[in-house]
Amino acid sequence: MGNDDRSAAIANLWRYYDEHAAQARQHETLRATVTSILAAISAVVALSGVGGLSTADIPAGVVVLVLSVLGVALSIKHYERNRFHTKVLSATRTAIDDLQRNPALEVPRTGDLRNAGNREHKEEFSVRRRPAQHSPERPAVKVSPWVDVRLHMLWLGLPVCIGLVGVLLIVLSAIGVRR
Repeated sequence: MGNDDRSAAIANLWRYYDEHAAQARQHETLRATVTSILAAISAVVALSGVGGLSTADIPAGVVVLVLSVLGVALSIKHYERNRFHTKVLSATRTAIDDLQRNPALEVPRTGDLRNAGNREHKEEFSVRRRPAQHSPERPAVKVSPWVDVRLHMLWLGLPVCIGLVGVLLIVLSAIGVRR
C-alpha cells in the first residue's frame, strides 16, 4: 500500500471515529433532554393535587409513576449506547495510532473495529462483569470517591424522584388529603 493510499485509509478511519464521537455525544444530549422533558410533564401532572387530593387524582399519580419508569429506562439505554460508541472510538483510535507507528500493519476494516468495540462493550455491560485486576504494572490507586460515582446513576436520580412523587401522589390520593 502506497503512502497516499495509507494516508487516505487513516483519513477514512478518522471520519469513522468522528461519526461514532457524534453518536456518543448525541446519546448524552438525548438523555439530558428526555429527563428534562419528563420532569416538566410530571410536574404539570403532579399539579393536579393542588387544592387537595382524592381518589380522582390516582390516575395522575399513575401517569407520573409511568413517566418515571420510562425516564429510568431511557436514561439507562442512552448511557449504554453512549458507552458502545466510546468503545468503538477507543478501538479506532488505537488502530490509527498503531498504523502511524508501524507502516507495515494492514489497515483494519471498520467492521472489525466495530466488532472489537462491541465485544468490549458487551463485556463492560455483562452481568458477569469482574472488577479490574491489579498487578505490579497496574497498581490500585487511591482517588476521590467521586471518581467511582457513575454520572448516569446521578442522572437516574431525577426520574427515580419523579417516581417517588408519583407513588406519594397515588397514596395521598387514595387516603384523600384535603386542604
